[in-house]
Amino acid sequence: MAKTQTVLSERVVTTRKAHRSVGCCETIPIGAKATYIAGIVDGEFAASYTCHDCEEWLRQHPGYFDDDAFHEGDIATAREEEARA
Repeated sequence: MAKTQTVLSERVVTTRKAHRSVGCCETIPIGAKATYIAGIVDGEFAASYTCHDCEEWLRQHPGYFDDDAFHEGDIATAREEEARA
């Protein structure tokens, strides 16, 4: 089932506490730069952080994910597949 998504806010932040990167599921440490995205997904509020490494990977692989939408851990999986190729 397709999800409807509306981005309300997207910005680069410096973390004040540790967060989990939605792209790779790794911990983003305190004081690191990360991309914060907040929005509405299927009528519900959602917010996530993406680490710098995942953002860089996305910039190097434009169009890898349909509509730039990915699920938790998808970037880590894509990196692993790329390394095996």
